[in-house]
Amino acid sequence: MATLVRALKLVPPAESLSFIFFAVLKSALAGAGLQTFFAGATGSGGWTSAIEVSRGRKWLWLYVAMQGIDTWQALRQRYGWSSLLHHFATGCGLAVDALFGSNRTITLAVASLSNEAVAPFYQAFGLLKAANLGETSAAKRCVQAVVAITVAVRLPVALSLGLVAAKDLAAFAARRRCQSE
Repeated sequence: MATLVRALKLVPPAESLSFIFFAVLKSALAGAGLQTFFAGATGSGGWTSAIEVSRGRKWLWLYVAMQGIDTWQALRQRYGWSSLLHHFATGCGLAVDALFGSNRTITLAVASLSNEAVAPFYQAFGLLKAANLGETSAAKRCVQAVVAITVAVRLPVALSLGLVAAKDLAAFAARRRCQSE
């Protein structure tokens, strides 16, 4: 904790606030995503009613706005093309979901926001790196936390949502076969 406080003092205030803002915002998105994921995966209504649609759309638009800011920051700080592509593609994809998605699509899209669970640690690592403290034990613990959350949260969510997609594709193919017969 002391290393993070020192980093906050070493980094310009606007940049420090940016790291804190994104850590809080992305944590809120992750919370909404995890809540929706567990409701959809375990609830009686399944993936069609795990979240109120208007509230789900608001979460998606908040994510899209955040991705716009993230893209601007990536351009400003000259991140690599993969970072730009990630922010642009996920922002556009969830904007399409928010605009045209069914209740089920919106629910699944909000559930995918649980992937932002790594954000507090990723933002803390970014802050430490900006303060030239990227080699400290605190920075290493942040990376370890990102890996642990990826294994404990992101992978299970990705596998679960991947299975939902596979089931949907199989059902779609079966319907197409029935229609063509």
